[in-house]
Amino acid sequence: MKRKFASENGTDFNNILPKMSPLNPQYLTKKQTVFQKIVTFIEKFKGVGEQL
Repeated sequence: MKRKFASENGTDFNNILPKMSPLNPQYLTKKQTVFQKIVTFIEKFKGVGEQL
């Protein structure tokens, strides 16, 4: 939230994903779904609290 954008790269994103083997055929689908939800959340709330 502090950066006001989401990134698919790095360990922070991988740490919040459900524990699943990267070899599982559903892994990429799940990763994309979770990323889209995070992007939507950040877009919705990124301006909140900037000016108090």
